[in-house]
Amino acid sequence: MSISHRTNRLKLVGSPSVEQLQNGRYKLTVTCSTMNSREDWYSANKARIFPDFGSLQSAEMSIDGLAPRTGEAYADMRLTQVESGNRSGMGQVGDYNVSLTYETLGSLFVQVKDDNTDYELNGLRRVTRTSIAEAGTDYDKTVGTSYIDHQIDDETAVRCFLAAYAIDDTDSFRQVQEVWLESGTLSETLDNVGSQKAKVIETIGADPATPTGYSLASKQESDFEGFQTNRFTFLKDNVVLSRSIQTKSGGKLILEVVEVFNGTPVADTTGAVKIGDEVSDVDGIPTRRFTFAKGDGQISVDSRPAPAQLAGCTYVTVRSIGTAVTPTGVLVAESETESDGYITYEKTALQGTIVGTKQTYKDVVDVTVAGVVNCTQVSKTSGDISGTIAVAKVTPPRTKTIAATVTVEVTTSPPDTVSLAYDLGDISCSVTSISMSEDFRGTDVFTTQSGKTRYSGQRKSSNMSARVSTYPNCYLSSSTGSGKFSYTSSYENTSTSPNQIVPVAQNSTTKTFTDGTGSTSASYSTTGVVERSSRPILTALDGTIYFEVVTWSV
Repeated sequence: MSISHRTNRLKLVGSPSVEQLQNGRYKLTVTCSTMNSREDWYSANKARIFPDFGSLQSAEMSIDGLAPRTGEAYADMRLTQVESGNRSGMGQVGDYNVSLTYETLGSLFVQVKDDNTDYELNGLRRVTRTSIAEAGTDYDKTVGTSYIDHQIDDETAVRCFLAAYAIDDTDSFRQVQEVWLESGTLSETLDNVGSQKAKVIETIGADPATPTGYSLASKQESDFEGFQTNRFTFLKDNVVLSRSIQTKSGGKLILEVVEVFNGTPVADTTGAVKIGDEVSDVDGIPTRRFTFAKGDGQISVDSRPAPAQLAGCTYVTVRSIGTAVTPTGVLVAESETESDGYITYEKTALQGTIVGTKQTYKDVVDVTVAGVVNCTQVSKTSGDISGTIAVAKVTPPRTKTIAATVTVEVTTSPPDTVSLAYDLGDISCSVTSISMSEDFRGTDVFTTQSGKTRYSGQRKSSNMSARVSTYPNCYLSSSTGSGKFSYTSSYENTSTSPNQIVPVAQNSTTKTFTDGTGSTSASYSTTGVVERSSRPILTALDGTIYFEVVTWSV
Protein backbone atom coordinates (compact mmCIF):
# COMPACT_ATOMS: atom_id res chain seq x y z
CA MET A 1 0.00 0.00 0.00
CA SER A 2 1.13 3.61 -0.40
CA ILE A 3 0.09 7.06 0.72
CA SER A 4 0.51 10.49 -0.83
CA HIS A 5 0.94 13.63 1.31
CA ARG A 6 -0.88 16.43 -0.40
CA THR A 7 0.83 19.36 1.43
CA ASN A 8 4.29 19.89 2.87
CA ARG A 9 3.52 19.57 6.56
CA LEU A 10 6.73 17.73 7.63
CA LYS A 11 10.41 18.67 7.24
CA LEU A 12 13.40 16.40 7.71
CA VAL A 13 15.36 16.74 10.95
CA GLY A 14 18.91 15.54 10.48
CA SER A 15 19.65 12.51 8.29
CA PRO A 16 17.73 9.17 8.19
CA SER A 17 19.43 6.34 10.12
CA VAL A 18 19.80 2.84 8.60
CA GLU A 19 20.32 -0.46 10.53
CA GLN A 20 21.24 -3.70 8.74
CA LEU A 21 19.25 -6.74 9.98
CA GLN A 22 19.87 -10.46 9.37
CA ASN A 23 19.06 -12.21 6.10
CA GLY A 24 19.26 -9.08 3.87
CA ARG A 25 16.78 -7.01 5.86
CA TYR A 26 17.14 -3.30 6.86
CA LYS A 27 15.56 -0.87 9.32
CA LEU A 28 15.25 2.85 8.30
CA THR A 29 14.39 5.59 10.85
CA VAL A 30 13.34 9.07 9.63
CA THR A 31 12.85 11.96 12.10
CA CYS A 32 10.78 15.01 11.00
CA SER A 33 9.27 18.11 12.53
CA THR A 34 5.92 19.67 11.74
CA MET A 35 5.61 22.96 9.83
CA ASN A 36 3.40 24.32 12.57
CA SER A 37 4.16 23.52 16.19
CA ARG A 38 0.79 24.48 17.49
CA GLU A 39 -0.87 21.47 19.02
CA ASP A 40 -4.31 22.45 17.74
CA TRP A 41 -2.96 22.63 14.19
CA TYR A 42 -1.28 19.24 14.61
CA SER A 43 -4.41 17.63 15.98
CA ALA A 44 -6.45 18.93 13.08
CA ASN A 45 -3.94 17.68 10.47
CA LYS A 46 -2.58 14.41 11.94
CA ALA A 47 -4.58 12.35 9.42
CA ARG A 48 -2.64 14.09 6.64
CA ILE A 49 0.74 13.77 8.41
CA PHE A 50 1.01 10.06 9.32
CA PRO A 51 1.45 7.45 6.55
CA ASP A 52 -0.47 4.14 6.79
CA PHE A 53 1.26 1.21 8.51
CA GLY A 54 2.70 -1.12 5.90
CA SER A 55 3.03 1.64 3.28
CA LEU A 56 6.20 1.51 1.18
CA GLN A 57 9.06 3.88 1.90
CA SER A 58 9.26 4.42 -1.87
CA ALA A 59 5.79 6.02 -1.96
CA GLU A 60 5.51 9.78 -2.44
CA MET A 61 6.63 11.44 0.81
CA SER A 62 6.03 15.21 0.81
CA ILE A 63 8.59 15.83 3.52
CA ASP A 64 10.66 18.98 3.11
CA GLY A 65 14.21 17.82 2.52
CA LEU A 66 13.28 14.16 1.84
CA ALA A 67 11.98 13.52 -1.62
CA PRO A 68 12.48 9.99 -3.00
CA ARG A 69 14.86 9.69 -5.93
CA THR A 70 14.85 6.96 -8.53
CA GLY A 71 17.01 3.99 -7.52
CA GLU A 72 17.69 5.22 -4.00
CA ALA A 73 14.66 3.65 -2.20
CA TYR A 74 15.13 0.31 -0.35
CA ALA A 75 13.20 -2.67 -1.79
CA ASP A 76 10.12 -3.83 0.23
CA MET A 77 10.76 -1.15 2.89
CA ARG A 78 7.44 -0.78 4.77
CA LEU A 79 6.32 1.45 7.64
CA THR A 80 6.26 -0.45 10.97
CA GLN A 81 6.31 2.32 13.63
CA VAL A 82 5.31 6.00 14.06
CA GLU A 83 6.18 8.20 17.05
CA SER A 84 5.40 11.90 17.63
CA GLY A 85 5.53 14.56 20.38
CA ASN A 86 7.71 17.16 22.13
CA ARG A 87 10.46 15.03 23.60
CA SER A 88 14.19 15.37 23.98
CA GLY A 89 16.07 13.49 21.39
CA MET A 90 13.51 14.30 18.74
CA GLY A 91 14.72 17.86 17.88
CA GLN A 92 14.78 21.19 19.56
CA VAL A 93 12.66 21.68 22.61
CA GLY A 94 9.34 23.14 21.57
CA ASP A 95 9.32 21.48 18.15
CA TYR A 96 6.61 18.88 17.50
CA ASN A 97 8.51 15.93 16.02
CA VAL A 98 7.46 12.81 14.09
CA SER A 99 9.65 9.67 13.87
CA LEU A 100 8.90 7.09 11.11
CA THR A 101 10.43 3.55 11.21
CA TYR A 102 10.56 1.28 8.14
CA GLU A 103 11.69 -2.37 7.87
CA THR A 104 12.27 -4.75 4.95
CA LEU A 105 9.06 -6.86 4.66
CA GLY A 106 8.63 -9.05 1.55
CA SER A 107 5.98 -11.51 0.33
CA LEU A 108 7.99 -14.50 1.66
CA PHE A 109 8.81 -15.31 5.28
CA VAL A 110 12.41 -14.52 6.25
CA GLN A 111 14.08 -15.47 9.53
CA VAL A 112 14.40 -12.54 11.93
CA LYS A 113 17.44 -14.15 13.60
CA ASP A 114 19.31 -17.43 13.81
CA ASP A 115 17.50 -20.47 15.21
CA ASN A 116 17.45 -21.26 18.94
CA THR A 117 18.43 -24.92 19.49
CA ASP A 118 18.18 -27.02 22.68
CA TYR A 119 18.32 -30.74 23.62
CA GLU A 120 16.12 -30.93 26.72
CA LEU A 121 13.95 -33.79 25.34
CA ASN A 122 16.18 -36.82 26.06
CA GLY A 123 18.82 -35.49 23.68
CA LEU A 124 16.36 -34.84 20.84
CA ARG A 125 16.86 -31.59 18.97
CA ARG A 126 14.33 -28.80 19.41
CA VAL A 127 14.57 -25.79 17.08
CA THR A 128 12.77 -22.48 17.71
CA ARG A 129 12.61 -20.24 14.63
CA THR A 130 11.08 -16.75 14.18
CA SER A 131 10.24 -15.50 10.66
CA ILE A 132 8.60 -12.32 9.32
CA ALA A 133 6.85 -11.14 6.12
CA GLU A 134 4.49 -8.41 5.00
CA ALA A 135 0.97 -8.39 6.43
CA GLY A 136 -1.41 -10.99 4.93
CA THR A 137 1.34 -13.40 3.70
CA ASP A 138 -0.02 -17.01 3.63
CA TYR A 139 1.40 -19.58 6.09
CA ASP A 140 1.10 -23.08 4.62
CA LYS A 141 2.96 -25.44 6.98
CA THR A 142 1.20 -28.32 8.85
CA VAL A 143 1.98 -29.59 12.35
CA GLY A 144 3.29 -33.16 12.33
CA THR A 145 3.77 -33.24 8.53
CA SER A 146 6.00 -30.32 7.52
CA TYR A 147 9.67 -30.78 8.29
CA ILE A 148 13.09 -29.14 7.95
CA ASP A 149 16.51 -30.70 7.63
CA HIS A 150 18.33 -28.69 10.31
CA GLN A 151 22.12 -28.37 10.13
CA ILE A 152 24.57 -26.68 12.48
CA ASP A 153 27.98 -25.94 10.92
CA ASP A 154 29.31 -29.04 9.14
CA GLU A 155 27.21 -31.65 10.94
CA THR A 156 24.90 -34.07 9.16
CA ALA A 157 21.47 -32.48 8.84
CA VAL A 158 18.85 -33.60 11.37
CA ARG A 159 15.25 -33.91 10.18
CA CYS A 160 12.82 -32.12 12.49
CA PHE A 161 9.04 -32.03 12.23
CA LEU A 162 6.83 -29.03 12.92
CA ALA A 163 5.50 -29.40 16.49
CA ALA A 164 3.81 -26.01 16.99
CA TYR A 165 3.61 -22.49 15.61
CA ALA A 166 2.23 -19.10 16.72
CA ILE A 167 1.34 -16.17 14.41
CA ASP A 168 1.56 -12.49 15.43
CA ASP A 169 -0.36 -10.20 13.03
CA THR A 170 -0.14 -6.37 12.80
CA ASP A 171 -1.11 -3.85 10.12
CA SER A 172 2.56 -3.81 9.03
CA PHE A 173 3.74 -7.42 9.18
CA ARG A 174 2.98 -11.07 9.98
CA GLN A 175 5.46 -12.77 12.32
CA VAL A 176 5.55 -16.56 12.91
CA GLN A 177 7.33 -18.43 15.70
CA GLU A 178 7.84 -22.16 14.88
CA VAL A 179 8.94 -25.08 17.07
CA TRP A 180 10.54 -28.01 15.23
CA LEU A 181 11.24 -31.36 16.97
CA GLU A 182 13.47 -34.27 16.07
CA SER A 183 11.57 -37.62 16.08
CA GLY A 184 12.77 -40.38 18.37
CA THR A 185 12.46 -41.86 21.85
CA LEU A 186 11.61 -39.52 24.70
CA SER A 187 11.81 -42.10 27.48
CA GLU A 188 12.00 -45.83 28.20
CA THR A 189 10.91 -47.14 31.59
CA LEU A 190 9.87 -50.33 33.39
CA ASP A 191 6.37 -50.45 34.82
CA ASN A 192 4.15 -53.04 36.51
CA VAL A 193 0.96 -54.31 34.86
CA GLY A 194 -0.64 -56.64 37.37
CA SER A 195 2.20 -58.91 38.45
CA GLN A 196 4.12 -58.47 35.22
CA LYS A 197 6.85 -55.95 34.44
CA ALA A 198 6.27 -53.99 31.28
CA LYS A 199 8.45 -51.82 29.07
CA VAL A 200 6.95 -48.37 28.43
CA ILE A 201 8.49 -46.31 25.61
CA GLU A 202 7.44 -42.75 24.79
CA THR A 203 8.31 -41.39 21.36
CA ILE A 204 7.88 -38.38 19.14
CA GLY A 205 7.06 -39.13 15.52
CA ALA A 206 8.62 -42.55 14.91
CA ASP A 207 7.28 -45.84 16.37
CA PRO A 208 9.85 -47.82 18.39
CA ALA A 209 10.99 -51.33 17.51
CA THR A 210 9.31 -54.11 19.52
CA PRO A 211 11.75 -55.44 22.16
CA THR A 212 12.75 -59.09 21.78
CA GLY A 213 10.41 -61.43 23.68
CA TYR A 214 7.75 -58.76 24.08
CA SER A 215 4.49 -57.95 22.31
CA LEU A 216 2.76 -54.60 21.92
CA ALA A 217 -0.01 -54.34 24.53
CA SER A 218 -1.25 -50.79 24.03
CA LYS A 219 -0.55 -47.49 22.28
CA GLN A 220 -1.67 -44.19 23.77
CA GLU A 221 -1.59 -40.86 21.98
CA SER A 222 -0.98 -37.60 23.84
CA ASP A 223 0.22 -34.07 23.09
CA PHE A 224 3.49 -32.28 23.74
CA GLU A 225 3.59 -28.59 22.90
CA GLY A 226 0.94 -29.18 20.26
CA PHE A 227 2.80 -32.15 18.71
CA GLN A 228 1.49 -35.73 19.03
CA THR A 229 3.52 -38.08 21.19
CA ASN A 230 2.97 -41.83 21.57
CA ARG A 231 3.25 -44.07 24.62
CA PHE A 232 3.88 -47.73 23.80
CA THR A 233 3.48 -50.47 26.42
CA PHE A 234 5.14 -53.84 25.72
CA LEU A 235 4.53 -56.98 27.82
CA LYS A 236 6.52 -60.21 27.93
CA ASP A 237 4.91 -63.09 26.12
CA ASN A 238 3.34 -66.01 28.05
CA VAL A 239 3.49 -64.42 31.60
CA VAL A 240 0.62 -64.83 34.19
CA LEU A 241 -0.97 -61.58 35.17
CA SER A 242 -3.30 -63.05 37.81
CA ARG A 243 -4.73 -66.40 39.01
CA SER A 244 -7.59 -67.05 41.44
CA ILE A 245 -9.14 -70.32 42.71
CA GLN A 246 -12.48 -70.66 44.50
CA THR A 247 -14.87 -73.48 45.44
CA LYS A 248 -18.67 -73.55 45.11
CA SER A 249 -21.65 -75.90 45.51
CA GLY A 250 -20.45 -77.32 48.80
CA GLY A 251 -16.96 -77.97 47.51
CA LYS A 252 -18.09 -79.98 44.51
CA LEU A 253 -17.16 -77.20 42.10
CA ILE A 254 -13.66 -75.71 41.78
CA LEU A 255 -13.28 -72.58 39.64
CA GLU A 256 -9.89 -71.28 38.51
CA VAL A 257 -9.61 -67.93 36.70
CA VAL A 258 -6.34 -67.03 34.94
CA GLU A 259 -5.61 -63.73 33.17
CA VAL A 260 -2.72 -63.60 30.70
CA PHE A 261 -1.34 -61.35 28.00
CA ASN A 262 -0.66 -62.97 24.65
CA GLY A 263 -0.55 -66.57 25.83
CA THR A 264 -2.53 -69.75 26.55
CA PRO A 265 -2.25 -70.84 30.21
CA VAL A 266 -3.00 -74.18 31.83
CA ALA A 267 -4.89 -74.73 35.07
CA ASP A 268 -3.09 -75.51 38.31
CA THR A 269 -6.10 -77.58 39.39
CA THR A 270 -5.57 -81.17 38.23
CA GLY A 271 -8.39 -82.37 36.02
CA ALA A 272 -9.92 -78.94 35.49
CA VAL A 273 -11.31 -78.25 32.03
CA LYS A 274 -11.56 -74.90 30.25
CA ILE A 275 -15.13 -73.59 30.24
CA GLY A 276 -14.55 -69.91 29.43
CA ASP A 277 -12.30 -67.73 27.25
CA GLU A 278 -12.97 -63.98 27.06
CA VAL A 279 -11.22 -60.66 26.61
CA SER A 280 -10.85 -58.49 29.71
CA ASP A 281 -8.86 -55.43 30.76
CA VAL A 282 -6.03 -54.97 33.28
CA ASP A 283 -4.70 -51.43 33.78
CA GLY A 284 -5.92 -50.44 30.34
CA ILE A 285 -4.14 -53.43 28.69
CA PRO A 286 -6.39 -55.87 26.76
CA THR A 287 -5.88 -59.36 28.21
CA ARG A 288 -7.48 -62.79 27.93
CA ARG A 289 -9.33 -64.36 30.84
CA PHE A 290 -9.47 -68.16 30.95
CA THR A 291 -11.89 -69.95 33.29
CA PHE A 292 -11.33 -73.56 34.28
CA ALA A 293 -13.71 -75.77 36.27
CA LYS A 294 -13.44 -79.09 37.99
CA GLY A 295 -16.35 -81.03 39.46
CA ASP A 296 -18.03 -84.42 39.53
CA GLY A 297 -20.57 -83.31 36.90
CA GLN A 298 -23.72 -83.65 38.99
CA ILE A 299 -24.18 -81.03 41.69
CA SER A 300 -27.87 -81.44 42.63
CA VAL A 301 -30.96 -83.63 42.06
CA ASP A 302 -34.57 -82.51 42.64
CA SER A 303 -37.72 -84.63 42.28
CA ARG A 304 -41.42 -83.86 42.40
CA PRO A 305 -44.56 -85.93 41.71
CA ALA A 306 -46.20 -85.70 38.30
CA PRO A 307 -49.82 -84.44 38.05
CA ALA A 308 -52.78 -86.81 38.36
CA GLN A 309 -52.94 -87.34 34.59
CA LEU A 310 -49.51 -89.02 34.85
CA ALA A 311 -50.14 -90.97 38.04
CA GLY A 312 -47.24 -93.17 39.06
CA CYS A 313 -44.61 -90.92 37.43
CA THR A 314 -42.05 -88.50 38.92
CA TYR A 315 -40.26 -85.45 37.51
CA VAL A 316 -36.51 -85.59 38.21
CA THR A 317 -34.26 -82.54 37.62
CA VAL A 318 -30.46 -82.93 37.56
CA ARG A 319 -28.04 -79.97 37.63
CA SER A 320 -24.47 -80.49 36.54
CA ILE A 321 -21.38 -78.59 35.41
CA GLY A 322 -18.59 -79.31 32.99
CA THR A 323 -20.23 -82.32 31.39
CA ALA A 324 -24.02 -82.41 31.24
CA VAL A 325 -25.66 -85.28 33.17
CA THR A 326 -28.96 -86.57 31.73
CA PRO A 327 -31.37 -88.37 34.08
CA THR A 328 -33.07 -91.58 32.99
CA GLY A 329 -36.61 -91.48 31.70
CA VAL A 330 -38.28 -89.31 29.08
CA LEU A 331 -36.43 -85.99 28.72
CA VAL A 332 -38.98 -83.16 28.84
CA ALA A 333 -36.87 -79.99 29.51
CA GLU A 334 -33.27 -78.79 29.49
CA SER A 335 -31.41 -75.49 29.81
CA GLU A 336 -27.91 -74.01 30.04
CA THR A 337 -27.04 -71.05 32.27
CA GLU A 338 -23.71 -69.24 32.14
CA SER A 339 -22.58 -67.75 35.46
CA ASP A 340 -19.16 -66.75 36.79
CA GLY A 341 -17.58 -67.96 33.59
CA TYR A 342 -18.92 -71.54 33.65
CA ILE A 343 -22.06 -73.31 32.39
CA THR A 344 -24.62 -75.01 34.59
CA TYR A 345 -26.68 -77.66 32.81
CA GLU A 346 -30.23 -78.46 33.98
CA LYS A 347 -32.12 -81.42 32.58
CA THR A 348 -35.58 -82.69 33.61
CA ALA A 349 -36.91 -86.19 32.84
CA LEU A 350 -40.21 -87.92 33.58
CA GLN A 351 -39.53 -91.25 35.24
CA GLY A 352 -41.99 -94.14 35.64
CA THR A 353 -44.59 -95.81 33.43
CA ILE A 354 -46.12 -93.10 31.30
CA VAL A 355 -48.21 -95.07 28.78
CA GLY A 356 -51.11 -97.19 30.06
CA THR A 357 -54.35 -97.12 32.04
CA LYS A 358 -54.20 -94.62 34.90
CA GLN A 359 -57.72 -94.92 36.37
CA THR A 360 -61.03 -96.87 36.01
CA TYR A 361 -64.33 -96.02 37.70
CA LYS A 362 -68.14 -96.20 37.26
CA ASP A 363 -70.31 -93.27 36.17
CA VAL A 364 -73.71 -92.62 34.62
CA VAL A 365 -74.22 -91.37 31.10
CA ASP A 366 -77.21 -90.25 29.02
CA VAL A 367 -77.89 -92.14 25.79
CA THR A 368 -80.59 -91.81 23.07
CA VAL A 369 -82.94 -94.72 22.25
CA ALA A 370 -84.35 -94.96 18.71
CA GLY A 371 -87.98 -93.95 17.99
CA VAL A 372 -90.65 -96.11 16.22
CA VAL A 373 -92.91 -95.15 13.28
CA ASN A 374 -96.02 -97.34 12.65
CA CYS A 375 -97.96 -96.86 9.36
CA THR A 376 -101.59 -97.94 10.11
CA GLN A 377 -105.25 -96.76 9.86
CA VAL A 378 -107.72 -95.36 12.34
CA SER A 379 -111.56 -95.82 12.25
CA LYS A 380 -113.70 -92.77 12.96
CA THR A 381 -117.45 -91.85 12.89
CA SER A 382 -118.97 -88.40 12.71
CA GLY A 383 -122.81 -88.13 12.42
CA ASP A 384 -123.90 -90.48 9.67
CA ILE A 385 -120.36 -90.55 8.20
CA SER A 386 -117.93 -93.28 9.23
CA GLY A 387 -114.75 -94.76 7.81
CA THR A 388 -110.95 -95.19 8.26
CA ILE A 389 -107.99 -92.87 7.67
CA ALA A 390 -104.31 -93.82 7.10
CA VAL A 391 -101.90 -92.33 9.74
CA ALA A 392 -98.27 -92.66 10.90
CA LYS A 393 -98.09 -93.28 14.60
CA VAL A 394 -94.69 -92.09 15.96
CA THR A 395 -92.88 -92.87 19.19
CA PRO A 396 -90.03 -90.26 19.07
CA PRO A 397 -86.40 -90.92 20.13
CA ARG A 398 -85.90 -90.56 23.87
CA THR A 399 -83.05 -90.13 26.33
CA LYS A 400 -82.31 -92.56 29.10
CA THR A 401 -79.57 -92.74 31.74
CA ILE A 402 -77.45 -95.87 31.94
CA ALA A 403 -74.41 -96.98 33.92
CA ALA A 404 -71.02 -96.72 32.17
CA THR A 405 -67.42 -97.67 32.89
CA VAL A 406 -64.94 -94.75 32.65
CA THR A 407 -61.33 -95.54 31.69
CA VAL A 408 -58.52 -92.91 31.84
CA GLU A 409 -55.35 -93.86 29.94
CA VAL A 410 -52.22 -92.24 28.43
CA THR A 411 -51.15 -93.11 24.89
CA THR A 412 -48.67 -91.76 22.35
CA SER A 413 -51.38 -91.38 19.73
CA PRO A 414 -55.14 -90.77 19.97
CA PRO A 415 -57.29 -93.83 19.06
CA ASP A 416 -58.59 -93.81 15.49
CA THR A 417 -61.09 -96.74 15.61
CA VAL A 418 -63.88 -97.46 18.04
CA SER A 419 -67.00 -99.65 18.44
CA LEU A 420 -69.79 -97.22 19.33
CA ALA A 421 -72.84 -97.95 21.45
CA TYR A 422 -76.17 -96.22 20.90
CA ASP A 423 -74.99 -94.82 17.60
CA LEU A 424 -78.23 -93.74 15.88
CA GLY A 425 -76.52 -91.97 13.02
CA ASP A 426 -77.58 -94.59 10.46
CA ILE A 427 -81.20 -94.93 11.68
CA SER A 428 -83.88 -92.78 10.04
CA CYS A 429 -87.08 -93.14 8.02
CA SER A 430 -89.68 -91.10 6.17
CA VAL A 431 -93.44 -91.49 5.52
CA THR A 432 -95.39 -90.27 2.47
CA SER A 433 -99.04 -89.48 3.25
CA ILE A 434 -101.41 -89.47 0.23
CA SER A 435 -105.07 -88.39 0.05
CA MET A 436 -107.43 -89.04 -2.95
CA SER A 437 -111.11 -87.95 -3.05
CA GLU A 438 -114.12 -88.09 -5.48
CA ASP A 439 -117.02 -85.68 -4.73
CA PHE A 440 -120.52 -85.66 -6.42
CA ARG A 441 -122.35 -82.34 -6.66
CA GLY A 442 -125.82 -82.98 -8.20
CA THR A 443 -126.77 -83.71 -11.85
CA ASP A 444 -126.94 -82.01 -15.22
CA VAL A 445 -130.43 -82.27 -16.97
CA PHE A 446 -130.82 -82.14 -20.80
CA THR A 447 -134.22 -81.96 -22.72
CA THR A 448 -135.15 -82.10 -26.42
CA GLN A 449 -136.53 -79.01 -28.19
CA SER A 450 -140.02 -80.44 -28.03
CA GLY A 451 -139.57 -81.10 -24.36
CA LYS A 452 -140.66 -84.60 -24.77
CA THR A 453 -137.33 -86.25 -24.16
CA ARG A 454 -134.85 -85.51 -21.30
CA TYR A 455 -131.49 -86.81 -19.97
CA SER A 456 -129.65 -86.26 -16.67
CA GLY A 457 -125.96 -86.92 -15.91
CA GLN A 458 -123.63 -86.93 -12.86
CA ARG A 459 -121.72 -83.74 -11.81
CA LYS A 460 -118.60 -84.43 -9.69
CA SER A 461 -115.07 -83.16 -8.68
CA SER A 462 -111.88 -84.89 -7.44
CA ASN A 463 -108.82 -83.98 -5.38
CA MET A 464 -105.37 -85.53 -4.68
CA SER A 465 -102.61 -84.42 -2.22
CA ALA A 466 -99.47 -85.83 -0.63
CA ARG A 467 -96.84 -84.82 1.96
CA VAL A 468 -93.56 -86.36 3.17
CA SER A 469 -92.51 -86.45 6.82
CA THR A 470 -88.99 -87.43 7.96
CA TYR A 471 -88.13 -89.08 11.26
CA PRO A 472 -84.41 -89.06 12.16
CA ASN A 473 -83.25 -91.63 14.71
CA CYS A 474 -86.52 -93.60 14.09
CA TYR A 475 -87.29 -96.91 12.36
CA LEU A 476 -90.51 -98.36 10.76
CA SER A 477 -92.49 -101.07 12.55
CA SER A 478 -95.06 -101.10 9.67
CA SER A 479 -94.40 -99.49 6.32
CA THR A 480 -97.95 -99.24 4.80
CA GLY A 481 -101.39 -98.13 5.82
CA SER A 482 -104.69 -97.22 4.05
CA GLY A 483 -108.12 -95.78 4.91
CA LYS A 484 -111.49 -95.01 3.25
CA PHE A 485 -114.72 -93.22 4.01
CA SER A 486 -117.76 -92.32 1.79
CA TYR A 487 -121.13 -90.57 2.11
CA THR A 488 -124.18 -89.68 -0.06
CA SER A 489 -123.50 -86.22 -1.29
CA SER A 490 -126.29 -85.87 -4.01
CA TYR A 491 -128.98 -87.69 -6.07
CA GLU A 492 -129.36 -88.26 -9.79
CA ASN A 493 -132.69 -88.59 -11.69
CA THR A 494 -132.21 -91.60 -13.89
CA SER A 495 -135.66 -91.37 -15.58
CA THR A 496 -135.79 -90.41 -19.25
CA SER A 497 -139.49 -89.67 -19.12
CA PRO A 498 -140.42 -86.00 -18.92
CA ASN A 499 -143.11 -86.86 -16.49
CA GLN A 500 -141.32 -89.28 -14.20
CA ILE A 501 -138.49 -88.99 -11.57
CA VAL A 502 -136.30 -91.93 -10.62
CA PRO A 503 -133.78 -90.69 -7.93
CA VAL A 504 -130.46 -92.53 -7.47
CA ALA A 505 -128.04 -91.67 -4.59
CA GLN A 506 -124.55 -90.36 -5.53
CA ASN A 507 -121.75 -91.21 -2.96
CA SER A 508 -118.53 -89.08 -2.47
CA THR A 509 -115.45 -91.11 -1.42
CA THR A 510 -112.03 -90.21 0.12
CA LYS A 511 -109.13 -92.68 0.32
CA THR A 512 -105.86 -92.14 2.29
CA PHE A 513 -102.52 -94.01 2.16
CA THR A 514 -99.25 -94.02 4.15
CA ASP A 515 -96.06 -95.40 2.56
CA GLY A 516 -92.93 -95.62 4.74
CA THR A 517 -89.29 -96.01 3.64
CA GLY A 518 -85.98 -96.25 5.54
CA SER A 519 -84.85 -98.22 8.58
CA THR A 520 -87.11 -101.05 9.62
CA SER A 521 -85.32 -102.13 12.80
CA ALA A 522 -83.23 -100.78 15.71
CA SER A 523 -79.93 -101.80 14.07
CA TYR A 524 -77.47 -100.32 16.58
CA SER A 525 -75.36 -101.81 19.33
CA THR A 526 -76.15 -101.28 22.96
CA THR A 527 -72.60 -102.22 24.00
CA GLY A 528 -69.35 -100.39 23.24
CA VAL A 529 -68.08 -96.82 23.59
CA VAL A 530 -70.65 -94.20 24.45
CA GLU A 531 -68.31 -91.20 24.62
CA ARG A 532 -64.55 -90.47 24.33
CA SER A 533 -62.34 -87.36 24.74
CA SER A 534 -58.62 -86.92 23.95
CA ARG A 535 -56.10 -84.11 24.65
CA PRO A 536 -52.29 -83.76 24.58
CA ILE A 537 -50.77 -83.49 28.07
CA LEU A 538 -47.00 -83.84 27.49
CA THR A 539 -44.45 -83.24 24.72
CA ALA A 540 -41.02 -84.77 25.16
CA LEU A 541 -37.88 -83.09 23.79
CA ASP A 542 -37.60 -85.80 21.13
CA GLY A 543 -40.97 -84.68 19.75
CA THR A 544 -43.12 -87.50 21.18
CA ILE A 545 -46.58 -86.30 22.20
CA TYR A 546 -48.49 -88.06 24.99
CA PHE A 547 -52.31 -87.94 25.05
CA GLU A 548 -54.79 -88.40 27.87
CA VAL A 549 -57.75 -90.47 26.59
CA VAL A 550 -60.99 -90.73 28.65
CA THR A 551 -63.52 -93.39 27.48
CA TRP A 552 -67.14 -94.05 28.66
CA SER A 553 -68.26 -97.57 27.66
CA VAL A 554 -71.20 -99.92 28.33
